[in-house]
Amino acid sequence: MSKAFKQELEMNVLSMPQPISRLSEHLLHEQFSVALQPRVNVHTQLLHGFEVFARWQHPQRGYIAPAQFIHIAESQELIDQLTFFVIEQAAPIFKQYNQNHALKLSINISPLSFYHPDFLDELLRICEQSGLKPKQLILDFPESVVTDDFQTFSLLLDQFREAGFLVALDDFGTSDATALNIDRMHLHELKLDYTITKNMVKDKESRFLAQSAITVARHSNVLITAECIEDQDTLDLATRLGVDIVQGYFIGKPMFKEELANWWQAYQKTLCNY
Repeated sequence: MSKAFKQELEMNVLSMPQPISRLSEHLLHEQFSVALQPRVNVHTQLLHGFEVFARWQHPQRGYIAPAQFIHIAESQELIDQLTFFVIEQAAPIFKQYNQNHALKLSINISPLSFYHPDFLDELLRICEQSGLKPKQLILDFPESVVTDDFQTFSLLLDQFREAGFLVALDDFGTSDATALNIDRMHLHELKLDYTITKNMVKDKESRFLAQSAITVARHSNVLITAECIEDQDTLDLATRLGVDIVQGYFIGKPMFKEELANWWQAYQKTLCNY
C-alpha cells in the first residue's frame, strides 16, 4: 500500500461518522460476515480452494469497503481479532467442500499481525478449534512488506511455515521483490497483482510483467495465480502464459454461503462436460 494511499485512507477514516470510525469485537460478530471466492486450477479445471473476504454491512451506512475497515481495525489494534473471526466463520463453509482434504483456504493477513508475538500461537489455536489444519491455510501478504524489511520478515515467515502454514506473496509485480528473495521465502504461491491481470490482454507492458512473474514462479517452483479474471479472453491468455490458478468474477465472485452452494452445483455440471 503506497504512502499516499495510506494518507488518503486516514483522512477518510477521520471524516467518517462515529459509528463507522470505531470497531469492537462485539461489532465484528454482530455486523460482519464472510464471502468465499472460488479458485480454480487451470490445468485440471478442478476447484483448488477459496479465498475468504470479510464483509461489513453497517445497519445505517450500508456496505463498508474492506480498504476502509481493515485500516480502522489496524489502527485500533483489532486486526488479529478480525482475522480470527474470518477464519472461524469460513471454516464450516470451507469444510463442506473439502471432503477429500485437498482444498486450500486463502486469507489475507495484515503485515502487522505477523509481527505480533502471540499471533502465531493464537492462529494455531483458532485452527484447532475450527477443525482446520495449518497446511490447509494459505496466508497472503503484500509484496510491499518484502521490500520494507526483508530479513526480519523472512525470519518471521519461517516460523509460520515451520508451524505448517502455507504462505503466498500477494500483489506481485507492483514492487521490487527479487527472484532471490522469493526463492529464500519458500513460498507456496505468487499472486499476480490484479492491475496486471486486468490489463494484460490489451497492454503489452502488463503482458510482459505477467510473463516475467511466471518465469520467476517457475524458477522458484511455486504456483502462480492470476486474480481478476473477468472475461474469456483474459482466462485464455492466462492459461496460455502458464498460470496455475485463476480467480475472478468470470470464475465466480466472492459469495455468501447460499450463493456459493448454487455456484458449486452449476460448476459441477460444467465439469461433467469437460
